Amino acid sequence: MSREVHKKRFPGLPGPADVTYEPRVVDVDDIRLRALFRRWRDDLANSKPRAGEEILAYPEVAPLIRNLMLLEVLRVDALRFDYRYRVYGADVAASYGQDMTRRLASEFPDGIFKFFSALYEVAISRKIVIHSLHAPPMTVNVKKWERLIFPLGGPEVRWLLVVNLPKGKRRPE
Repeated sequence: MSREVHKKRFPGLPGPADVTYEPRVVDVDDIRLRALFRRWRDDLANSKPRAGEEILAYPEVAPLIRNLMLLEVLRVDALRFDYRYRVYGADVAASYGQDMTRRLASEFPDGIFKFFSALYEVAISRKIVIHSLHAPPMTVNVKKWERLIFPLGGPEVRWLLVVNLPKGKRRPE
C-alpha cells in the first residue's frame, strides 16, 4: 500500500479538497468512520476477501447509516463510468437539499460530478479506499464533508460504499 496525500482544486468546489489515497486510520477524523475503516483494514490484513455488500451488516455501519451512500458502478463506455445511488443517506439528503436515491451521480452539476468521478474512478481502478475533506458548493449548509470511499467486491468493483459526514454548518438553521 502506498499512501498519497494531495490538495486538489476541482471546478464547482469553493476551495481545494484534501484527498488521501490509501489513508491510515489516523487520517480519519470522525471516530465512527475510523471504526468502520479499522474494521475494513483489519479484515484485509487477516486475509479476508475485500467486502462486498455484506459490509452493510457490519456493526460499525449502524452509527453511520444516515450518512452512507451505496452506489452501483455503471460503465458508460470503455473509458467512462456513471454511478447510480441505490442508497442515499437521510442526513446527506437533508444537508444537500434533495434525495438522490435511484438517481445518477452525473445529475450533479458538472464540476461536482467531475470531483466525485475522479475519486470514484481511482477507488475502482486501484481497488483502494480514499479519504477526502472538501467544502461543498455554497448552496449546501455544510462547512466541509469528511468522506470515505470503499470499493466493494472483487475481482471487479461493482459497488462503492461512500460515507459522507458533515463537519460544521456554514450558517445557523
